[in-house]
Amino acid sequence: MESKKGAHLKVVIHERKRISDKAVPMTSTIFEFINQRDKSVLIKYVVFDTDGGFLARNFYLQEGGGALLFDSTCYPAEYSTLYRKFEVIN
Repeated sequence: MESKKGAHLKVVIHERKRISDKAVPMTSTIFEFINQRDKSVLIKYVVFDTDGGFLARNFYLQEGGGALLFDSTCYPAEYSTLYRKFEVIN
């Protein structure tokens, strides 16, 4: 990725899909960052998302003094640098 630093990337966000066969209801969404010059996919990842606090609301789990809450979205480590190292267009 470092060799393509500064490239213009287009974000393609695919349709969100519900995953219902898991213990915690969630959705998945595929994100692709495509290099506009050569149309190659620079990075592609899936984001899994669920309601934050699902466990606390439905199973009354406690950790210490407060309810067990968690960050409801997971992104790859590269996500934080994409918008700094590349020109992302939508």
